[in-house]
Order: sequence, then C-alpha cells, then structure tokens
Amino acid sequence: MAVDKAQIRLKMYDGARQPTLTWIVPLLAFSVGCVPVVHRNVPSFANAVTLATENSKSAFDAMEQQHEDVQAERTVISYEKHGSIQR
Repeated sequence: MAVDKAQIRLKMYDGARQPTLTWIVPLLAFSVGCVPVVHRNVPSFANAVTLATENSKSAFDAMEQQHEDVQAERTVISYEKHGSIQR
C-alpha cells in the first residue's frame, strides 16, 4: 500500500492550521473592537507628547543659558584674581 507524498503533506499541515486559526480569529476580532478606543486616545497622546517636547526644549534652553552665565562669571572672577584668563 503506497502512500502518496501529497497526502502526507496534507496530513502534516492539516492539524497545524486549526491552532493558527483559533488564535488569529479572536485576535482579529479583539483588534477590530479596540480600534475606535485607540483612535479616541491618539489626540490626547499627541498633545501630551507636544507638551513634553516643548517643556524639555525650554528646560534645555534654560540650563544652557545658566551654564553660559556660570562660565562668564568664572572668567570674570579668574581675571579679577589673576589678571588674566585662567582655564
């Protein structure tokens, strides 16, 4: 009794498709159901990201300005103490 290779392949893949479908169908249904909820949260998330970006940019600019002020003060103090710029 000879077994056809095509039949062996079909039997081999026949059981593998069922678990895949049992995961894909609920996952697809869940994701389709969640899409409106996700879309409602996108504008608030975008606003939060914009606000955080603006705040961090302002904080960086303030810190950079403070660093430059400290460097200028050090140069002036160094010049007053030593009569020349010390680095």
